Amino acid sequence: MINESYSMNDIPPFVSAERHVEKVLLSYGHIILARNYRVPRLGEIDLISLHKGKVYAVEVKARQVTDRYGAESRFTAAKQQKVIKTLYRYLSDQHQTDRELGLLAAEIYWDRDFVIRDCSIHEWEI
Repeated sequence: MINESYSMNDIPPFVSAERHVEKVLLSYGHIILARNYRVPRLGEIDLISLHKGKVYAVEVKARQVTDRYGAESRFTAAKQQKVIKTLYRYLSDQHQTDRELGLLAAEIYWDRDFVIRDCSIHEWEI
């Protein structure tokens, strides 16, 4: 018996949501530096991008259109701290610790058939 483990990011609709956010960021002039950057026992960042000299950690949350209420609560302070620590680790590994940092929260809403209906990307206050 094979025991396959996977995260929600490995499920095709979530991958599609992250790629959609990536395309939007690219259209705004971001350069994608990393996807699904993970540090064991520390955290994971969905996307890391560079825009105008600032390095951004991007957290992507995808839900059905009917599940819009309470979306902000998905971007918790505890999650933010994990993302920040993981971003510092990424920058250290890249010898880029002098970079200005930013956090972006991306919300994707899809319909019952996982067709993306809306995308919102905003600064995630540090």
